[in-house]
Amino acid sequence: MQRATIWARLGRTREGLGLWEQVIPDIPASSRRDLGVFRARQAQALAAAGEPEQAVTIAREVVPLDTTGISKDYRIDYDTAIRITGEIGQAAIELEHRPDIDIRWDLLRIFLTTHTARDVVTELDFLLAARIDAIAAAYGAKPS
Repeated sequence: MQRATIWARLGRTREGLGLWEQVIPDIPASSRRDLGVFRARQAQALAAAGEPEQAVTIAREVVPLDTTGISKDYRIDYDTAIRITGEIGQAAIELEHRPDIDIRWDLLRIFLTTHTARDVVTELDFLLAARIDAIAAAYGAKPS
């Protein structure tokens, strides 16, 4: 596995892929964590080798993905959540992307999806999520 990882990191993804294809079938089910790590590296190498569809297939086996949106909860008091929401609104206006925001007495919940792309996650969602994380961290909000 180490050789496969090294080949992939050196940009020789085909060599790494060949090694992964030989070794992964022999990994016992009891080593699920290791298998997940190796499959994730294999998916990364496939993407680098110009095979994104196969990479996505393997990545979904490793980590089931919700492609309809990004959801994150922050533990924060209500008053602070109101102040954070103002800054999130400014970031949303700058990016021309609108999050769904839900404020509870001790929780701020954010949901991002791109409605104009038929409610799937796009680069805009990731950009805004990163901005929201930075804003929330500046106020001491803890992800829950």
